[in-house]
Formats: sequence, C-alpha cells, structure tokens
Amino acid sequence: MLRGRRDECAVLDRLLDGAGGGRSAALVLGGEAGAGKTTALQAYAGRLLENGQSRRYVLFAQLPRVIRSWQRYGQSSPLPALEDVLSQYLRSLGREIDAQSIANALRSHGGNLILDGVDEVYGEAPWIVAALGDFAVRFGGVQIVTSSRISGSYLESLPFLAIGLVPFTAGQRAAFVSHWFAGDRELATRLLEHVADHEELAGVAGNPLLVTVLCVLTRFGVELPSGEVALYDERLRLLLGAYDLHKGVRRLHTRSSTLGMLAKGLAFRLHSAQQREETPSQMYAWASEVLQGTADTHGARRAVDELVDPANLLVRSLRGDLGFGHLRFQEHLAAQELASNRGISLVGLLRNEWWRGALELYAQMVPDLGGLVRRVLEVAPLEAVRGNLEAMIFAVGKAKQERALQALRGRGQSAAHDL
Repeated sequence: MLRGRRDECAVLDRLLDGAGGGRSAALVLGGEAGAGKTTALQAYAGRLLENGQSRRYVLFAQLPRVIRSWQRYGQSSPLPALEDVLSQYLRSLGREIDAQSIANALRSHGGNLILDGVDEVYGEAPWIVAALGDFAVRFGGVQIVTSSRISGSYLESLPFLAIGLVPFTAGQRAAFVSHWFAGDRELATRLLEHVADHEELAGVAGNPLLVTVLCVLTRFGVELPSGEVALYDERLRLLLGAYDLHKGVRRLHTRSSTLGMLAKGLAFRLHSAQQREETPSQMYAWASEVLQGTADTHGARRAVDELVDPANLLVRSLRGDLGFGHLRFQEHLAAQELASNRGISLVGLLRNEWWRGALELYAQMVPDLGGLVRRVLEVAPLEAVRGNLEAMIFAVGKAKQERALQALRGRGQSAAHDL
C-alpha cells in the first residue's frame, strides 16, 4: 500500500512522540494530485492503533464526507467548532456522541485527529481553515493532521507545520513498479523502458496514482500513452468496455460513447457543486439531464448503475453516495466536458481555485491555448484569473506554453513578465 513512500511515512511516525508527550503537533501534509497523501495518512492512523495507544482517541476521516454530513443535516453556523462538526459526522455513522463528550474525552486522554483533504472542502466550507486553527489552539495536547494540495492560497492562513510528499525518484518509481508486478520482470521492464523513452511521461509519472494507472494499462496489454491526459483517457477507455472486448465478453448494455458522455456530465456537475460525492437519486436526476434526447428515464438510471458496476467508474461510499474515487479522476472527466462543451463559460471557473486541477488538464487538451488566453483576457482582468491561468500555462509543453505567453505579451509586456 505504501510502495515508494517508506521514508515519508517514517517522518509521520516521528510525530507520535510530539503528540504523545502532550505537545501540540498540528501538521498539514502537502503534495500534488495523486502523491499518496490519503494513503500515507490512512497508514499512519493504522500504525497509531497498532502501537497500543489504547487511552488516546484516534479518528481518521475524509473531510469531504465530514463537511457533507454537516451540510446535509441543515447545519448553518458561520464558524462552527470542529468538535460540533465531528459529532454530527459520527452521528451520521451511527455513533451517538455529542460535541461536549468529544471535547471531554480529548482533554482527558488526548488524541490524534487525522482529517484528510482540506483542499477539497475549502471552496464550499472556507470556515474549515479557521475551525482547524481554533481547534489546535484549544486542544494543545491533541495531534491534528490534515492534507492538501500545495497550491491553495488558504494554506497561509493555516497555522500548521507543513511537510510535503515530493515526486518519486526514478529509483522509487522502479521499486514501486517491480513490487506492483510481483516478480513479473518482463512487464515491469516494459513499463519502465516506456517511461524512460518518453520525456513528458517521465515528468508526470512521479506519484503513486499515475504509476498505478500505468501498471494497470500494462497488465492489460494496452498501448501505453506518452502524457498525463492520454494516460487518463486510456484508463477511461478500458473501464468503458475495452477491457471486456479484450476478454471477449459483454457486460455493458449501454453504449460506451453514451457512458462516456454521462461520466463527463456527472463529473462536471459534481465539480461545479464543489463536491466529491452525491446521492444516487441526485445522480439519476443529473443523468436524465445529461442524456436528454439520448436515453429515457429508465435508460439514464441504468447507465448510472452501469458506471458503478461493471464499469467501476463510479464508486459507492459506505453511506451509499456515489463519486469517482480519486479527485484527479473527477477533474479529468470535468476537463473533458469543458473541452467538448463550448457552451461553458471559463471565466467564472478561472476565478475559482477549486477548478485549478481540472483547468490544468483542460489546458493540455485544447489545441490553441494562446487563443484561449486572448479570449479570456478580453473579458476578464489578469489579476482576477492569474492563479489558474498561470497554472494552465505551466501545465503544458514548452511550444504550447510559449504561444500562450506570446498571447500575454500581446496584451502588454508586463503581464507576460509577471507570469
């Protein structure tokens, strides 16, 4: 589970001493999409329990689900205390414990709160940064750890020690691949040689998520892509029927093109709502909108169900909600919707940090990024869209990047120089 990340997890282990000695250990684990933040924190929580800290309370939770529970039950406090939010979440899981009981237990016995994904909830719940900081001050003997991508400006407001998961070295990637294939040296060599021969792919295949996708594609004999977007495209094609064709079976009754259109539409709607999961009933309603004119209500429901099983593109949570699993998969599909639907206005998305990852992928999909830059700056000031526009420009290859910078120079030398 932690292939290639042993050194980083050893650093997390050393935090045990800080919290165990009654000292506050407030930490944010940063890293790029797919760097292994969630896996590292899950493993850390597991080791805390294995180490016999029976009197300390250990809670691991994914913040998108915590915040969704808070919102679902009509809570509207502008700045809630974190123990109130956690109490609501635990009650949604069938654990009847009020906020005061949580506070008393943590003060009496100490604890470790491991709350994954602050970057995924900041857009819809910006108060979470203040709530985390306030909690760390009030509960000095409790260790609190969260995670985030490293690009959010809100991180400056979070008074936590920051450490980062850096990309794999070539040696770590080789070890990960060799372990994944469990001794099948031929497949491992094929993959590693392909990465070495493709400079762009070598530049992006530096985290567990992307390397895992490469391993899966290699296992099924798929022609390996040369870049990040092509990598996710191949994964999508495999899940939407190519795998079944490879095995000579047919399990999907809805056309793969229809399922692909639905997946993009659902991902775009989830991303627009700044959510990772939704109820099946809401997914069915969205599916009827996306497939209007293509499928009736029954066909839309069946398509959603087939995205869950057998496609495994939608993943069902323990509470029954549906989502695309890793946020990067959702971002890829939302970016595909942007690329195929010219009716979507980009300006509002460019003003929103939540959209940065999807826009980086979208920039790799559009053939003329320079033209897009010119069109955006005709209707929006650079300062309003700077962060996301900069991320898009530096997410593409050098030739495409230079054309985008030329478009900025056409708007004035200072704009291009600033970027």
